[in-house]
Amino acid sequence: MPIREFIAQIVARPAAAVKVFFTALAAVIVVVFAIRLVGSTVEPLLRNTGTMLNEQAAKFSEEMGYYESNDAQMDMGMAATRGSVPSPSSVPIPQDEGSVGPDAEEYEVTEYNGTIKTRDLEDTCGEIEALKTRGEVIFENANRYERGCYYAFKVEKAFTEELLAIIEGLNPDTLSANTYTIKRLVEDYTSELEILEQKMAAIDETFESAKEAYAEIEALARNTRDAESLATVIDSKVQMIERLTQQRISVSEQLDRMQRAMADQIDRLDYTRFSISVEEDKFVDGKDIRDSWKAAVKGFVRDLNTVVQDVSINLITTVLVILQYVLYFFILLIVAKYAWRGARAVWRR
Repeated sequence: MPIREFIAQIVARPAAAVKVFFTALAAVIVVVFAIRLVGSTVEPLLRNTGTMLNEQAAKFSEEMGYYESNDAQMDMGMAATRGSVPSPSSVPIPQDEGSVGPDAEEYEVTEYNGTIKTRDLEDTCGEIEALKTRGEVIFENANRYERGCYYAFKVEKAFTEELLAIIEGLNPDTLSANTYTIKRLVEDYTSELEILEQKMAAIDETFESAKEAYAEIEALARNTRDAESLATVIDSKVQMIERLTQQRISVSEQLDRMQRAMADQIDRLDYTRFSISVEEDKFVDGKDIRDSWKAAVKGFVRDLNTVVQDVSINLITTVLVILQYVLYFFILLIVAKYAWRGARAVWRR
């Protein structure tokens, strides 16, 4: 059927034109909805596949690095067997950190950091919180949240092994120990405290000596009834008291801060610190499944709403814009028509 005849039939039968229009519109809606539905279904699959490929690539890279490291060690071993001498650049140069003396172990501090993954969060966190009732354990920080808990506490050194056994009994995923000496720090603090105490003693001694000297000068000025000298002595005495008082306050503040810092270091020597983080790790997590379904339904509703908007409001907007430009075209066509007629009329004259 020629296009002109088809258009003529549609014009002659308005009901058929409306039927064709709504049929085409319904077909567009079905096609767009199917495309969106297939896209929303395939996209997570492609994303998961890409993630799996990335993980496999990372694992392959690690394995290749491991094999290359082993090959390098084998080459070095063979070179050593043949009696080769390594170059100076390949020999590690130990850095001299200085000697801290034979009693450095007496100033050793040990800190434990661990992570526990559990399927029973309440029970595991409760077991750690139960340690609060023990007199030798002091909790410094305790934090519980939806998917885990965190505890920082210290225990007397005599009970370190007992507490460590309790933590190991919870099957930690990671548990590391960091041991180091703070002898240099304690010695520095001790030396600084001695200096500040000597400064304080010197200020007190100067203050008492100055008081005695000013008392004698003041008595002499009173006996000689020299008012001007007496006023000068009193003013100098007041200035001396203010200056020494300010110095004493400054040294006292420094001494207090240093004493607190020293007390903290002594506390570190008397206690062993633990920092334990607990994370929930369930095989089947109802909340995760529920959240996943919520996210999927929200995504579906969002896509459906976009489709409805595209085939309704956005389609109407597009049609109106097209009609606007069609109207502009006809207006320009009419203007051009009459302009052409006017130009021809002028030309004939």
